[in-house]
Amino acid sequence: ITLFVFGFLCPVTLILYTACVEAKVIKYAKEKVGNNGNNRLNGSNDTIVYGLKGNDKLYSCRNCEDTGLMGGEGNDYYRTYSRNSFSEIMDNGGGNDRIASSLTFYRKSHRAQFATIDNRHLVAFNQYGTGFVVIDWKRSRNRIET
Repeated sequence: ITLFVFGFLCPVTLILYTACVEAKVIKYAKEKVGNNGNNRLNGSNDTIVYGLKGNDKLYSCRNCEDTGLMGGEGNDYYRTYSRNSFSEIMDNGGGNDRIASSLTFYRKSHRAQFATIDNRHLVAFNQYGTGFVVIDWKRSRNRIET
């Protein structure tokens, strides 16, 4: 199965912890790990960020090709940016979690498009190469509330 993402055909299996960038698969090269407190962690190119426990604030970066934001227990905040930025978001700790994104989220807008992969993962993206994937978004522990 393939998915047309940002002008490239990408195998669906790459979405979990990898991203399709310039028609190739990029694996995370770096990790940033928080602690059990309230962390503020900034992602960078090809980086995966783990918040662990606590009320964490996890940020992607502007013009980053691939940033993974992985929350945990607590009320986590995920921030994604516009223009050439793509993030994978996974939160399996429950809580009252939020995504702040520069994508335009109007149902009839041509700017933001939504899709699901295998009826499990929510994908949002626009024509500028900006987007994110919420992994297993239908599971109650993984759901982002706002």
